[in-house]
Amino acid sequence: MAENSDQEEGSRVKAPAGCGLTIRSSRVRFAASTAASYDWTTAVAAQLPGLAQALDLSMKRMAIWLLVLAAAACSRHEGTAAGAPHTFELTKPDFSVQAFGGKLLGFDHGEWGGKLVFDKGGKAVDVLNENVKAIVPMEQGVLVFTGLSHLSTNDGYIYLLEQAGSSFSLTGLQRLDGSPEEIRPIPPNQSVYFRVFTGKLDMRTQQREWIYQCQSIDRSFNVRPAPCASIR
Repeated sequence: MAENSDQEEGSRVKAPAGCGLTIRSSRVRFAASTAASYDWTTAVAAQLPGLAQALDLSMKRMAIWLLVLAAAACSRHEGTAAGAPHTFELTKPDFSVQAFGGKLLGFDHGEWGGKLVFDKGGKAVDVLNENVKAIVPMEQGVLVFTGLSHLSTNDGYIYLLEQAGSSFSLTGLQRLDGSPEEIRPIPPNQSVYFRVFTGKLDMRTQQREWIYQCQSIDRSFNVRPAPCASIR
C-alpha cells in the first residue's frame, strides 16, 4: 500500500497551496482511458470547474459571429432575392446610354447574371455577358464597368468599348480588387471616380464597417488611388 501510494504520489503534480487543483500527469491520464473514448474537453473540464461553460459560451459566440458575417454578405445590394426572374427586358435596363448611333443597354441582375446590349432601331446585339455597373462615354470610346459581389465572389473589371465599322472592339483595361460602385464621371478632365468593395471588414472599429478602395481612371486609362471625398 505504501508503494502504491508512492507511485500515485509520483504521478501527480501538486498545485501551489490555496488553488485547490491537482493536475494528473499525461501518463496517468492516457492509462486511465482508451484512445477511442477519451474526451479531452470533458477531462480538462473535470479538472477545471467552469471551463466547460466557458468553452460552450465561446462556441456559441463564434457561431453567432459567423451568422452575422454571412447575413452581412447576403445583405449586399448585389444579390437578388431567390426566385427572382433573370430575363433581360430591353425596355427595362439598369443603364441606358446613347452611343454609336444607337443605345447601349446595361443589365445587372446580381448572381443571376447581366449583360451589355447594343440596340439600334429595335435590333439588339449582345456585346458582353457580365453585370454592368456603369456605362461612361469618353473621347476614345465608352468605358464599361462590370462587377459582382455575392457570397464568396467579389470581382470587377473596366472595359473600353470601341466601334470599328459595323463591329465592336472590347478591350479589358483593368481588373479590380472587387466590385466597383459609386461610379462618377468628372467632365472637366474626363476622369471617372469610383470605389471598390473589398469584401473585408475593418475590425479596428466598433461598427465593423466594410473597407473600400477609392480610385479614379483618367482619359489615358491610368487607374490610380483617389480621395474618397471626391466620390461621396
